[in-house]
Amino acid sequence: MNIFKYGKISFMGRKFVVKTDTGYEIYFAPGRFDKWCVYLKDDDNKKTSPLDKDYFQWILVLSEKYSVEKVYSDFLIIYDAADEIFDENECYSICSEVDKHYEEDTTHWWIIYYMTMVAECKKENSVLKKRIKHLGVYNILFDGYDVDYVTKYMRGKGWRYLDKLMKERGI
Repeated sequence: MNIFKYGKISFMGRKFVVKTDTGYEIYFAPGRFDKWCVYLKDDDNKKTSPLDKDYFQWILVLSEKYSVEKVYSDFLIIYDAADEIFDENECYSICSEVDKHYEEDTTHWWIIYYMTMVAECKKENSVLKKRIKHLGVYNILFDGYDVDYVTKYMRGKGWRYLDKLMKERGI
């Protein structure tokens, strides 16, 4: 187990676990659709799998407090770093560094974003990979779309259609 100034990271079986100072554990475990589902366990030992609407809502609220440009810029740091090869040390280091820009504890949310994008990269037969999360964030922050709308409107859309939307937005 590696110990960091802000938390711990370990590999338990097939789960990568990132633990923050504030008691959150974020990890991969098999879910309903694939083996790369992201789970969050809080300091009360309550385990949940954050949904798109949860972290989209969080990023929207954060952007209202700190500015769309600031939050989007930090999102891009996380986005650019996340890929199919998951490195716990890199994930924790980048997310805790981004967290320093905010008054409240945001580390666990950035880790969730990072890990969900890794999961998207690992999905078999996925053409769009992590770009799908980027489009959702962009729609909420710049297009002014409602969080619930964003989480539903992409369902059932072909990858070519979504790819066109992404390219129009520079994604």
